[in-house]
Amino acid sequence: MISAAKEAYGRLAASGTTGAERDGSSADEGNATSPATTDVHCLVGDLLGGGEPPYEPSGHLLQDLTAGRCVTHFPHCSQRDTWDCGIACMQMIMRWLRPSQFAPQIDDCMPLSCDELAERKWIIDACESQSIWTIDFIIILQRLFDEDLRQSFDFPLSSRNQDDDGAWDKARYLYLSKRFGVDEAYKSYGYYKDAFERDAARVKKRFALARELNLPMCEARIGLDLLVDVISRDECIAMVLLDNAVIKRSGGDYAGHYILLVGISTDAEDIAQAEACCGKEEDPPSTRHCLVVKNPNWPESITFVTPTLFEKAWRANGTDEDVILIAKAM
Repeated sequence: MISAAKEAYGRLAASGTTGAERDGSSADEGNATSPATTDVHCLVGDLLGGGEPPYEPSGHLLQDLTAGRCVTHFPHCSQRDTWDCGIACMQMIMRWLRPSQFAPQIDDCMPLSCDELAERKWIIDACESQSIWTIDFIIILQRLFDEDLRQSFDFPLSSRNQDDDGAWDKARYLYLSKRFGVDEAYKSYGYYKDAFERDAARVKKRFALARELNLPMCEARIGLDLLVDVISRDECIAMVLLDNAVIKRSGGDYAGHYILLVGISTDAEDIAQAEACCGKEEDPPSTRHCLVVKNPNWPESITFVTPTLFEKAWRANGTDEDVILIAKAM
C-alpha cells in the first residue's frame, strides 16, 4: 500500500510550486531539524550496510593502497545546457545502477539513448524548474528507490526490465548538509537572485515533505576524511555541490555546480594531473592522494582534483556543503 508517502507527494504536487542548482540552507521557518538530530555516524553505518555499528572513518584505503586507483566506474554523461549539471549527475547515477546495459563501454562518454532522453524529461519534470536545489534530487531519489512510488509516478522505465527495478530497490542514499532549508542571505547572491523567491517556496515545501516521510538526511558538517573513506568503499559514490568558480580557479562569483565523487588515487601520474589542473601549491607535500571525480561540464570520463581545492570548493559560501552519499547493497 502506497499510503502516506503517495498522499504526501500528492499534496506537494497540488500545492503549485515552481523551481538553481543546489540544496536548501538555514534555520528559518519550518527548518527545525528532524532526522538531522540523529548522529551522522549511525546514519552512515546504516548506509554502508545497515546493522554496522556507528561508523568511524578508518582511512583503510589510504593506508592499504600504496599505488593505484580505487574508482567506481560507469559511463560518463555530459551536461547539455548551462543549468543541468545536476540532471547529468542523476543520469550517471542511473547508469551506475544499471551496469549491465553499459558494461562494454564503462569508461566512455556515451550520448543519451532514447530511453535516457525519456528519463531526462522525467527528472526535469519532477524538479519542476531549471532552477534546481539538492532537496529536489532527494525527492527524485526517494521516488526511484521506493517501489510503490516508482510505479505510481510513471517512471518511464519502471516496467520494462525487472533487473532495473531490482537495482533501484537495492540502492540507498544519505543526504548530508551543514544547513537545511532556505538561507535568506543567499537572496543577494547573483547565482540565486533571479529565482530566489519561487525557489524558496518550493524548497521549504520539499523539506517539509522530507521530514514527513522521515527521509535519510542529517544536518551536520562532516569532515573530508569521512567523505573520502566512504567513497573509497565498494559501490559507494557521492554527489557533491561545489562552487564552480573555485574549482575552475576563475576567481568569479559563486556558481553552484554538481559533480560526482567516484574514487581516490595514489598513482603518481594522477596526482601530477591534479596538481597541474589545480595548482601544486594547493596541497602540502604530505598529501599522497588525489580525488577522482566525474564532472559533467568536462568531456573527460574522469578527472583528478587535489583534496585541498576540492574541499575549498565544497565548503564555499553558497553550497551549504551539500553531499548525497549513494550506496548499492552488497
